[in-house]
Amino acid sequence: MLSWTALGLPALALTACTPSQLPANSSSSTTAPSTTRFQFAVPSYPGSFDPSQALDVESFRISRQVFNNLVGVDPDTGAPKAELAESWTASQDGLTYRFTLRRDVKFHSGAAFNADTVVKNFERWAAAPAPANVANRTAFEVVFHHHATLPVDQVPRFDQSTTPSASVSSSASSTAIPSSTAGPEGTNASFYAGARAVSEYEFELMLRRPLTLLIEALTHPGFGIIEPGTWDNKFPNGSGPYRIGSATEQEIVLNAAPSYWGTKPTVDQVTVKVFRQAHARFNALQRGEVQGYDLVTVEELKTIVQEGRQMLQRDPFAVLYMGMNQLNTVLQDQQVRRAAAYAIDVNSLASQFFLRGTNEARSFLPQSLAIPDPTTQYNFDLNRATELLSTSSYRGEAIPFAYPTNTARAYLPQPERIYAAISKQLTAAGFNIKPVPLDWQSDYVVNVTSGKNPGFHLLGLTGVFRDPDYFLSTLFGQYSPEFGYTSPSVQALIRDARSLANGPDRVAAYSRIVETLAVDLPAYPLLYPISALALNNDVVRYPVSPVLDEPFTRVEVTPTSP
Repeated sequence: MLSWTALGLPALALTACTPSQLPANSSSSTTAPSTTRFQFAVPSYPGSFDPSQALDVESFRISRQVFNNLVGVDPDTGAPKAELAESWTASQDGLTYRFTLRRDVKFHSGAAFNADTVVKNFERWAAAPAPANVANRTAFEVVFHHHATLPVDQVPRFDQSTTPSASVSSSASSTAIPSSTAGPEGTNASFYAGARAVSEYEFELMLRRPLTLLIEALTHPGFGIIEPGTWDNKFPNGSGPYRIGSATEQEIVLNAAPSYWGTKPTVDQVTVKVFRQAHARFNALQRGEVQGYDLVTVEELKTIVQEGRQMLQRDPFAVLYMGMNQLNTVLQDQQVRRAAAYAIDVNSLASQFFLRGTNEARSFLPQSLAIPDPTTQYNFDLNRATELLSTSSYRGEAIPFAYPTNTARAYLPQPERIYAAISKQLTAAGFNIKPVPLDWQSDYVVNVTSGKNPGFHLLGLTGVFRDPDYFLSTLFGQYSPEFGYTSPSVQALIRDARSLANGPDRVAAYSRIVETLAVDLPAYPLLYPISALALNNDVVRYPVSPVLDEPFTRVEVTPTSP
């Protein structure tokens, strides 16, 4: 960590003032305390204020302020830490986790938080219908594979017992699903077995098979606990440090919650303003309309430095990829997909459109997860790309290439320009590209992941908890029309790796998965992008995080802030 002075902030002179040092005519005892405000600009409006239904980074930016999880993220190490759960233990077989809950928590309405409210949240998540589209997979679905199925002729590898541990009271309320149910598509493959209240402040979460990543996964913002009965409210109630005061298409206002059980926020009111264009966010910072904004572009960087503003970078924990959807018959030819991979000069993209520190992606797993890169690599080689394409089944057919407009993402800061550069490189190799620009707010992700206009497309994934399964389960844990790619072996490898204990065997399992994906090429990983935010110098502290766990409670601004 760099000191703030090393980042260019002026040192603040702090002096103590005892009651005897106050002026004789001081009116401090009667003057109302000033309100400290922070205004921050973002590229898009939240998709949902219900974290269990949210799918996008901007939704999670808000929900992290309003809702608490059972397990939080340590701001210094990134490791899981106690939040609504004070502690937890796992049974020897790894199928039952018992959580001891905090006793001093209330929801924003004043309603009590206890084990029963946690169980009701799990009941709600488990009862949700199967997502109609892979883009609509909730955190619960991604983590527990709740609606996944095994082929009818495949022997299930799941422990068939859902018997709770011996410590559970026979009078405790509980819910559980059958350990194995058969349907026309096969055997249910959910890892989730049920949840039950053991006492007022203890509950148990039961699994059908060990889930090594469970505690890490519970830090996912999609597991924010909502007050039962407020799920359908415009702004559901949480127990976090802020509650939503108002929301329009242009801004969301967050007010400090008086009922918050933790340390009082240093900022009383946060206004999150939406500017879809990068230059608009930058201009708002220059005008003083906001004190900071997210997703600095390369073009803005020089001016930010010259003007003496702060720029804070996050460690890379995202991947940008180019999908190659095999629902397009041209892309069913592996030789065509390989030609496309060789045609892209990834390092050129990094230097033109991304901040320094952005590295070429060798797999779909960020480097910090410490899974070895696959041996199969596609380094830029235009001659090789041209040769592969000329000897393939490709005959010059126009291939759609979908890309988003009017947005910026941590993994895709300038989508229109990045698309143009990639399209030019593919064309140089002999591809006939048909541009398909789609507005981000008009369901770009749904269009791409449902397989509309199958061909090439740009998309990415930002990690929300530290485990390789998050990236692989989200993208390839089940069949997705985004890629038109079916690999029962990859799905089985992902499913089995989730239950392996951390160690060499688990690393080897994930290495095998990334190697298989490198050979099959359902998509081509391009970059591990660096993202950054800019701040005016009246912001004394901002908590950057690679998983975007950036609570406004840890923001500090000078007393002169508007």
